[in-house]
Amino acid sequence: MEWVEIYWVYVAFIVTILCGALIIFRQKSGTQQLVKSLSPAHFAQLVDSISFVKRFLKRCLLLTGLFFIFVALARPQYGFVLEEITTTSVDVLFAVDTSKSMLARDMSPSRLERAKIAILEATEHLEGDRVGLIGFSGGAFLQCPLTVDHEAFRQSLLALDEKAIPRGGTDISAAIHEAMRVYSVSTKQSKVLILITDGEENAGNAIMTAREAKSKGIAIFTLGVGTP
Repeated sequence: MEWVEIYWVYVAFIVTILCGALIIFRQKSGTQQLVKSLSPAHFAQLVDSISFVKRFLKRCLLLTGLFFIFVALARPQYGFVLEEITTTSVDVLFAVDTSKSMLARDMSPSRLERAKIAILEATEHLEGDRVGLIGFSGGAFLQCPLTVDHEAFRQSLLALDEKAIPRGGTDISAAIHEAMRVYSVSTKQSKVLILITDGEENAGNAIMTAREAKSKGIAIFTLGVGTP
């Protein structure tokens, strides 16, 4: 057994002994006062109504409880056991449309900000999974590589805006190609791309590229942002 703060054990012994001595002293002092203040007959009647065994057990339990309170403060430890645990995790890439149309306010506060809120809510349920972020408009780039550091992912997401990619337009195919590039070095079996856009594609061929991604084991889920 190891003790994190061993000095509490010494405190436990000292405090318990002092409290025990105090209880004994008060009991003797109280008995002497009763003997002086009561007649022998009254004292005998009073003593007969007291269970000394119960009083003794009560005080022993009190001192024992006090002792182990201080022992607990010493934080006894029995070491540790190494246990191998097998877990499964998923790689999740979020591709967010940053084109000018995502600044529309048909959803409050805007389509882009609403998409960010949805992603933050989703990542709360992805503890232990790697997440990454792709921004795209007329082109696509990796804003945050796949990582288990969700706080770093969150900071990258909050920094994403319509100025992230200088080339205008909406090329959903470019976002899928970027996801395939990222996943080309991943050894995970579960590969997910969550595509968030308002759907105004004006470059590339998203359907053909999505079929190619499917053949490589990438599951694509789409999330449309904006009112009908």
